[in-house]
Amino acid sequence: MSDDDVVGPPAEAAEAADREQELQDEIAKLRKAIGGKQGMIDSAGPAVVFATANAVLDLNAAAVAAGAYGVGAAIYRAARKEDVKRAFVGLIGLGIALFLALRSGNAADYFWPGVIGGFLSGTLALLTVAVKQPMSSLLAQTVEDRPPAYFTQPSVVRAHGWVTTGWALWFVAKSGVRLWLIKAGQTELLGASAIALGAPATALFAFLTVLYLRRVGHRLDAAHEPGRA
Repeated sequence: MSDDDVVGPPAEAAEAADREQELQDEIAKLRKAIGGKQGMIDSAGPAVVFATANAVLDLNAAAVAAGAYGVGAAIYRAARKEDVKRAFVGLIGLGIALFLALRSGNAADYFWPGVIGGFLSGTLALLTVAVKQPMSSLLAQTVEDRPPAYFTQPSVVRAHGWVTTGWALWFVAKSGVRLWLIKAGQTELLGASAIALGAPATALFAFLTVLYLRRVGHRLDAAHEPGRA
C-alpha cells in the first residue's frame, strides 16, 4: 500500500471540512453585512404591519401600528447593545413612507420610498459594473480574506459584474412589481410582497451569490497551484 493510499483520504476529508467551514464563515459574514436575520425581519415588518392594520382597521391605525413597530425594533436593538444605525436609517424611511400615505390619504403611497429606492439601487449597481467596479466586489472586499489584487483579476471582475447585474435586475424587478401594485391600489398585496420579495428571496439570492463566487475563487486558486499549467 502506498503512502498516498494512506494519507490521501484523510487529507481530502480535511480539505472538504475546511471548505465547508469556509462556506459557513462567508455566509455568516454576508449575513452580517446585510443586517442579519433580525435586520431582514425589521425591514419587512413595518410594511406587513401597515398593510394588515390598514386592511383590518384604517389608515390612521395602520400608521400608528407601523410606527410603533419601527420604534420598538430600534429600542429592542439598543437594549441588546446591537448596531442601531440600520434601525435608525429604517426609521427615517418609515417616517417618509408614513408621511406620504397620510398626506395623500392613500395607503398604497406608503410603498413609494421602497419602489424609488429599488430603482435607484438597480441603477447604481449597473453604473458600478459599467466602470468595472462592481458593487458586489466592493462588498466582498470587506468580508473576504483575500488581497486587493485578487479582485482586479479579469475573471473575478467579470464574475462580480454578472453577480452585480443580477442583483440590479432583482432590485428593478421588485420595484416594478410594487409599482404595478401601487397603481392598482393593491395595498394588501403590497404588504404580502414585502415578505415574498423580502427576506426569504434575498437570503436565497445571497446564498447563490456566495456559491457562485466561491466556485470562481476555487477555480483561480486551483489554476495557481504549483505544478498546474
